[in-house]
Amino acid sequence: MKNPCYNCEKRTPGCQSSCMEGIAYSKHRKEQRERIKAEKSKEQMYLNFKISQVVSTKNKAGVR
Repeated sequence: MKNPCYNCEKRTPGCQSSCMEGIAYSKHRKEQRERIKAEKSKEQMYLNFKISQVVSTKNKAGVR
């Protein structure tokens, strides 16, 4: 979805909060950012798990 404010003929300062197209675009972007954030969080949890497993295994084996 492209930003509807770009090259808008009716654009004025602060109009994004009153323009229905701008509001819909903002909502879409917010949802998109939340999905990306959730996916990154899952990935980070997995990487932290893998790191903890490697560290645990090294500690058990006496490797530093």
